[in-house]
Amino acid sequence: MDSRIVLAGFVLVFIGMIVMVVGSMLGERGKAHTGSGGGFAVGGFIGPIPFGWATQKPLLYAVIVISVLFYIMSIILGHLVKV
Repeated sequence: MDSRIVLAGFVLVFIGMIVMVVGSMLGERGKAHTGSGGGFAVGGFIGPIPFGWATQKPLLYAVIVISVLFYIMSIILGHLVKV
């Protein structure tokens, strides 16, 4: 395995954590996230099963669709790139 790819992954995760911390510090406090004011969603897949959590139904649907698309992409790339 190329160590540059592993290093790039760690760097991206670290940058993502920094962006989340800074965003949470700069965000508005005391306002509920309802309606079109924003929300929170997270998702992914474990094996072939997509999952997601969200504060609003449209966000949940979006995160499930994105998770399924990434899963399909990973299957296609897995067949194209043999390691």
